[in-house]
Amino acid sequence: MIYDFYILERSGTCIFHQAFSALDRKQVEADLISGFFSAMCLFSREIADKHLEILELEDVRLVFTEDKLDNQEYIFVAFVDENESVLQIQDILKKISKKFFQNYKHILKNWNRDTEIFTDFQKQIELIIIKADIDRFMLIEKLEEIVKIEQQTHLEGLSIYTSKGDLMISNIELPSPLKKFISRTIECQFKTSVKIDELFFKYETKYILIRPITNSLVGVFLTAPKTPFKLGISLADNLVKILKEKIQVAQ
Repeated sequence: MIYDFYILERSGTCIFHQAFSALDRKQVEADLISGFFSAMCLFSREIADKHLEILELEDVRLVFTEDKLDNQEYIFVAFVDENESVLQIQDILKKISKKFFQNYKHILKNWNRDTEIFTDFQKQIELIIIKADIDRFMLIEKLEEIVKIEQQTHLEGLSIYTSKGDLMISNIELPSPLKKFISRTIECQFKTSVKIDELFFKYETKYILIRPITNSLVGVFLTAPKTPFKLGISLADNLVKILKEKIQVAQ
């Protein structure tokens, strides 16, 4: 879920702000919080010579994308739920920045500092987010049909993520920190281009096995309690083969 969206100049001036959902926090003036965003981006560039991409707070993530138009730098920021994939949100931010420049390029060249000019852009952002949600729901609908497979007695559950760490469907009950760890692990694999064909770890008396299904989908399998490790791997691998076949047929 996206809570807030900001566009600011490199100097920290907020030129656009849109709130999507109430967040349990104190209301802060957009210009004040934008100044903080700009300072953090500058700090990241000065100290590490890197663009700031994410700030993790207790239950929210701040996702950043920077872009340039005619030598003027702009920062696009999204306040999102802690379970949102950074890479998915960055994709949305890049689409928003592209649309923003398309719509207002001529205005930004000689802008008179009137932020009311950008009010209509709210509808464009909503359309971009709705389109992303529709694409996601269509994929989920396909996967729900595909995952209707025979019950595996030694597998307790299955989750399917995109290769960017966005959870599609799941019947696994795991504590939030563990779900977050799995999502971040998949994100890191995609971002670093480090291909890991087999990844596993123990959780209580169970095993969690992470396997690629296709180039864009990753399966996370939870074994039943006290299932032997080698049996869990065999079941997960067999299930991956079934899922691959079903996905190819669906496509």
